[in-house]
Amino acid sequence: MLVAGACAAVAVVTGSMAATHDVAAAERSIGRWLYDLPDWTTDVWETVMQAGNRAVVLVVAVALLLLGRRRAGVVVLVSGLATWWIAGPLKDAVGRGRPTPDLLGRPLREEVERNGWPSTHAALAAALATAVLLSLPLRRWQQAVVVAVALGTAIARVHLGVHWPLDVVGGAAIGVAVSCIVSTVEERVR
Repeated sequence: MLVAGACAAVAVVTGSMAATHDVAAAERSIGRWLYDLPDWTTDVWETVMQAGNRAVVLVVAVALLLLGRRRAGVVVLVSGLATWWIAGPLKDAVGRGRPTPDLLGRPLREEVERNGWPSTHAALAAALATAVLLSLPLRRWQQAVVVAVALGTAIARVHLGVHWPLDVVGGAAIGVAVSCIVSTVEERVR
């Protein structure tokens, strides 16, 4: 629960910062740096980013259930749904805009209308990764792949110009916190 508490604190801090609607110079610099990663990597980032898609969470949960990994399937499903239900209203409450060509200093690769903080893709990818890490006995290399995909999802959202770094950090913190809580509750209920 220490990790959940720390991540919740990160979410509160990043959400408070995002609520000012200002984008700090450092955040713009990091956003530009990630945006400026070589163009040939864009297709890779877009593919990895799908780990933050609600459908992927559902597919992973169902696959785990069909493979007899009941605990992992339940933790993935509940974590994903809870994260999605939390992130949506927070976007509306905080009301932080997404990058614009003027603020980013670059043309956007993708335009999204809804508010930016927290990044739902980053939140769902982090929730999925955390649920898998807490529920399955993985080898170290498998753990590294799971973490890399979640991190890649966050990087992808900034690279595409649809989120600022604070958005993906806040989203990832929410996803990790939710999955830690769901996993703990599931263990106690068992």
